[in-house]
Amino acid sequence: MIVNKSMYPLQTGFAAISRMQEALGTLQKQLGSGQKASNLSEMGRDLPMSLSVRARLSKIEGYSANIDTVNLRLSFLDNSMSRFDAIEGEARSAAIVGQYGTDGINLATGPGLSTARFDEIVTMLNEQVAGRYLFGGKATDKAPLPDSTTLLNGAGESLALPASATCDRTLMV
Repeated sequence: MIVNKSMYPLQTGFAAISRMQEALGTLQKQLGSGQKASNLSEMGRDLPMSLSVRARLSKIEGYSANIDTVNLRLSFLDNSMSRFDAIEGEARSAAIVGQYGTDGINLATGPGLSTARFDEIVTMLNEQVAGRYLFGGKATDKAPLPDSTTLLNGAGESLALPASATCDRTLMV
């Protein structure tokens, strides 16, 4: 049996092999880089769809970031409110007549515990979460309260009364 050019076109076969080799090279490049094309002009008819999908993914990532930030803030607020409630319960139970101290109230540790609780509350109110002070109302860029020492003692250097300022107990009713 004789095979001639009309039964097996050699030129067409080589062209097909060359096209398949180019396609294989392109597919290997895509597989290695993880991208369909190395530049936008190679995308062809898929370009509008690709850009649309990228825009949607970008919006979804933005929404996801916002949701994460809000979840963080809400979690902090929930923990703070729970701690405020616990502090209130601790203060209430410390003031109830108990088994020790004068009239059942321990006057030695009461002021220290109250100061510590007050300091904890002020610290929680001034806590910054993700760049914002949550308890500051509209002003989220600065702490809503001064520190607890300033709140208790004032902002002046010396709050002691001058020697001339005396209190006459007879005038007090």
